[in-house]
Amino acid sequence: MIPLRVKWASQCTINIARDPELLDLAARSGCVSLSIGLESVNEDSLDSVRKGFNQPRRFARDLAAIRAKGIQVIGLLMVGLDGDTVDTFRRSLAVPDRQQDHRS
Repeated sequence: MIPLRVKWASQCTINIARDPELLDLAARSGCVSLSIGLESVNEDSLDSVRKGFNQPRRFARDLAAIRAKGIQVIGLLMVGLDGDTVDTFRRSLAVPDRQQDHRS
């Protein structure tokens, strides 16, 4: 796709941020936006929906890596999962670099 010089958008998991070669190829091939299901800042909720690879304590770093390549991120969250509390909603709105691991 690199020679075609097209702009494109897609969806993927946060794992793209942890694969520098794939992330670089996405950017070089014209990726301008990725929708990424972060799902929750509550690790227990993530485990309950089998999304344990999403690690809230890494969100700021992972999202920064994607944005550093010039790729816009559309973060998708699920709220109201069984393990969520009122605090989960507050933390979902917090600035990502201030989030900490709140696993019980």
